[in-house]
Amino acid sequence: MQEEKQALEQRVQRALLQYALMRPESAGVLAFSFLLTFVLSLFDTAIFGIPNATWMIVGIVAYLALAYSSYTDTDIAHKVVESLLRDDFTPGDIGDEELRAYLEEALDYRSRITDLITQRPDGALKVQLEGMANQFDEWIEEIYTMAQRLDEYRGERQRLHNGFVKAEQQNKEYKKRLARVSDEQLRADLERNIENNDRQIKTIQLLEATMARAKLRLEDTITAMATIYPQTLLLDAKNIDSSRYDRLAQEIADEVDELGDVLYAMDEVYATDTL
Repeated sequence: MQEEKQALEQRVQRALLQYALMRPESAGVLAFSFLLTFVLSLFDTAIFGIPNATWMIVGIVAYLALAYSSYTDTDIAHKVVESLLRDDFTPGDIGDEELRAYLEEALDYRSRITDLITQRPDGALKVQLEGMANQFDEWIEEIYTMAQRLDEYRGERQRLHNGFVKAEQQNKEYKKRLARVSDEQLRADLERNIENNDRQIKTIQLLEATMARAKLRLEDTITAMATIYPQTLLLDAKNIDSSRYDRLAQEIADEVDELGDVLYAMDEVYATDTL
């Protein structure tokens, strides 16, 4: 998790630098200064007796000043992070409409947190909200991963069902043959096939149960997000030192941990070679 966080920070810094250098306002100032210098040189005139080249220098200085202010603006940084999150966790990657809607809702709450941060003046409250935003980022990552897993499962559900039905039907036939066969080698082969099919049946049943659990957990975590977000609106400077923020932060951490547990269980099932 620490490495992922550092990687995100590096991407944010690169994105911030790119935004600062290519921000329309900054680029406009630079372009205007060059255009003004060109026009004045073309007509061999000057404004207030100031050398034409000076306007170019002024434009470059203004451009760099605007770029620096953009690069160091924390509110812009939060907007950049939000944009990166939407690039990393694109709802369009999720084929299932219902699961895609869950991710879109989670991203919407993260966007509201960003708006909330930008509306607050610098201070302890803003720092606390920034910490909560970081927790939302981890939360959304887990939601996205779970939605992907469920989406993959739903795409394979019919194939798995067909395999389940086929394994059951084969076992019925194998058991009938087993009752009539006396050859030891053939009996051993039939018993092995029955055992393999039983393992496949149990694995598919376990997968179905795990996916049902994951779906419920996903629904619950979106509900939790819808419950926690309004409470962030109630945070103010008066209760920064109270337990309210700590309680909200712990609730988010618990949700992320529970999602992680279910994701681990899903990966364990997918790791089997009987599907």
